Amino acid sequence: MISPRYRREAAFHRAELIEVAMTPAGDLSALRHALALVEAPGPEGLTAALVDRAARELRDGRRSLTDTFTVLAQLRRGLTLAPELEVRLAQFDNGYLLARAGLAGDVAEVGADLEAWLTGFAGAEAAYFEGPIDHALGLPADQAGAFLAALSRYLASPATPFAADPAEVWSEPDGTTVTLYLNRAAWDAARAAFSPLPAATTSPADRRPGTAHRVLDSRDRRPLGQDEVALT
Repeated sequence: MISPRYRREAAFHRAELIEVAMTPAGDLSALRHALALVEAPGPEGLTAALVDRAARELRDGRRSLTDTFTVLAQLRRGLTLAPELEVRLAQFDNGYLLARAGLAGDVAEVGADLEAWLTGFAGAEAAYFEGPIDHALGLPADQAGAFLAALSRYLASPATPFAADPAEVWSEPDGTTVTLYLNRAAWDAARAAFSPLPAATTSPADRRPGTAHRVLDSRDRRPLGQDEVALT
């Protein structure tokens, strides 16, 4: 079920996202104009939704790798971004320009790194328009326990950047494997701590199995040992 709050935000900002998505990557003036329509720093989740849209259009063949670098470069220059995102996009932009000029690196390698990084935004567009989503990871039970213990230590560390929303993880064992359902905050924290992560699927949080139970909540601020993680 779509949250009324997200429905209202989606209705208000849908035009801006569609404007960016429909703008040809080579038309820099049009891209600057489209990005100017997006409020800076913009509603929570909108920047991630834009990056996710760029990633999806690259996967679907609607934009080339070169066009995608152009879109992301304009996104960086046109919006006020979180510092870590600003730095990462600048690294990709500079790496791509140096590789194209034949000065350092390889365009294909930079492109592969970008595509791997973009997978971390999977589901952000759907989350912005439809409400909270889960990122589901299927892992062997021992790996799931180790992953959760390490994530709990990262979340409990004073050095970990503050997140407005709590990071939560649910678990659903199935024999020797466990499916972990990470909310957006937990997924972002896991990406920051352990990237690259195994491939995950995304789905609306309200479709999480009723048999899944919560095994991690960042509000506890308590690091766990692997033997303290209750997967069942």
